[in-house]
Amino acid sequence: VRLPRVREVVQAALSSDAFATHVLLFDKTPRDNWAVRWHQDITIAVRERCDVEGLGPWSMKAGVPHVAAPVAVLNRVVALRLHLDDCFAQHGPLQVRLSSHAHGKVPVDARPALFNRTTIAECCTPRGGAVLMHPLAFHHSTKATAPTHRRVLHIEFADITLPAPLQWHERMPMK
Repeated sequence: VRLPRVREVVQAALSSDAFATHVLLFDKTPRDNWAVRWHQDITIAVRERCDVEGLGPWSMKAGVPHVAAPVAVLNRVVALRLHLDDCFAQHGPLQVRLSSHAHGKVPVDARPALFNRTTIAECCTPRGGAVLMHPLAFHHSTKATAPTHRRVLHIEFADITLPAPLQWHERMPMK
């Protein structure tokens, strides 16, 4: 998170106050080759569960508490997906509905109309490449048709303080 180019890209999307909040490693393999349906990332990783008005419901992911956040918080978050392997059409790449993040949290019954108005971008990315994504952008991936390792380091960044007593799961400075 301290590489100059990462800092430059993330701070351009957020601000110079940006910090890393959570890191995930995705690894599609020939044995573990999954598809993910269209969705928005509406939860954030926090240090511990503290009920705060306007946030919820709660869930646990890999032992880390997550809470559904309001749009005001999600608009101050981005995810940087660093590709450790090539990810081309046959590898089940991320697909994103362009500009869908601008519509905020979209209820299930409003999604078909939005999907009819948005263009899909397939994020084919070579090893060493990166994709910067807004959590409210609708995205999904398909199963790989030529399964191999497709490792992606997914790093979430924010530049906003959560309402007390909530704290981000991590707060790794970029400097």
